[in-house]
Amino acid sequence: MAVIHLGKSQSTSSFTGWNGEVSDFASLPAAASVPGQFYMVLNATGSRLLFNYKSSGIYLSESGSWRKINTAQLLLNDNQFSVYNSTDTTKQISFDASAISTGTNRVATWQDKSGTVAFLSDIAIGQGTTAQMLASNPSVGERWYNTEDLKFWLYSDKSLWFVPGETVILNKQSGSLAVGEIVVPDSSLTAGAEKANSPTTNEVLGVNVWDVNTELFCVVAIAGIWNVLCSNDSNNYSVGDFLVHDGSPSAEDGKAKRRSTGNGHFAICLENGTVPSDGGLLKCLVQTTERY
Repeated sequence: MAVIHLGKSQSTSSFTGWNGEVSDFASLPAAASVPGQFYMVLNATGSRLLFNYKSSGIYLSESGSWRKINTAQLLLNDNQFSVYNSTDTTKQISFDASAISTGTNRVATWQDKSGTVAFLSDIAIGQGTTAQMLASNPSVGERWYNTEDLKFWLYSDKSLWFVPGETVILNKQSGSLAVGEIVVPDSSLTAGAEKANSPTTNEVLGVNVWDVNTELFCVVAIAGIWNVLCSNDSNNYSVGDFLVHDGSPSAEDGKAKRRSTGNGHFAICLENGTVPSDGGLLKCLVQTTERY
């Protein structure tokens, strides 16, 4: 297939990808004198009935004769090509292929539907660590890709970051909540959460995500992989251990503990480890809100 490089002339504003333009086929120079060159024929001549018809279009000088090019690959210089709006020609779109590897042709396939092209800035305000996310100045609805937990966080109208589908934002009823503590429905049975502090509680909402003190809301993980505050169990925790809420004695408030028997659990341990006497965080798969 012939390849035509379209570029803008230095002396005019027109685009040229051929070596010359002529009015009709008869005006073409001798093909042997311009081997390998492209010429644009502007007007068709002759008659199909008399078998002397010569169409307009692009012709290539090849082996001493002119050949009409019916199919050709057009290559456009990216710094000389733009698309402009039909109403306001000052509105333009340009292309930049500089980031593509040398000798590489990248293909962008358009979907079979209409829509608006989205950019990375429409998906996330940025990416980085948790500390960088908390130090950013987001607006409601903006996203952040956290490079530590590999999750997309969304900034809510409660001025809190949360992960849609894995966490929920709830009223915090009383006291303080630390990262990894287990929370249960508040005792007044209104929409909210409080630290699990009773072994008789039958339902666990999930695991607290952010340290909260005087704040009115908390972010609770109800699914996914999160750090869970575990109580000291004298023995090492192992991958695959089932964890349940352990609210007795009071030193175990808000902490999880291994359960060797029974089928009630709200998380599964994903790492081996020991925790200090006052508890410690272990990465776990939070998978259910029910204790029993």
